[in-house]
Amino acid sequence: MNHDITLTETIRKRIDDRGGDMSATIRHDLEQYYALLYFVGEEMRGYFSIDEASHLCDVFRSTSMDIQRLKSWPSFLAWDVEEVEKYEKLGVGAVIEIERLIDKLEKLTIVQALWVWDSIRLFWKTGSHAESKSETLKTLFRTGR
Repeated sequence: MNHDITLTETIRKRIDDRGGDMSATIRHDLEQYYALLYFVGEEMRGYFSIDEASHLCDVFRSTSMDIQRLKSWPSFLAWDVEEVEKYEKLGVGAVIEIERLIDKLEKLTIVQALWVWDSIRLFWKTGSHAESKSETLKTLFRTGR
C-alpha cells in the first residue's frame, strides 16, 4: 500500500542527512516514536482518572498544537484547561477537581505531554465513535478504572 505524504523541509533535511533509503528511515523513526509513546504510556498508567481523561478529550476536541512549540505543551495544556473552565465551565457537575487536573498537566514532562496529546487525538479519530467510550478512554489513557 503506497501513501503520498508531504514532509516539511526540516524533516526532509533530517532524513536526507541520514542517507540511505528514505522509506526505511521514515519507518525506523516512526517505529521509535510509537515505541516511545508506548513506554511513556506505561509510565503514565493510572496518572489520570477516566473522568479526567474524558474531560481532557472534551476540552481539546477541536484544538491543534504546534509541534514547534512542544517544549511549552505542558503549560499550554494546563492553561487551556484553565481557560475553558473559566469560560465554558465544562467541569461543573463533573467528578473531577479542575485545580488538581491543572496541577497534573503542569507537572508533565514534554514527552508525557506528547503522549497525552496523542491519546486525545486517537480518541477523536477512533474512540469517540466506539460503542463504549469509557473503555476506549481506559485503554488510551491507561486509567485503570
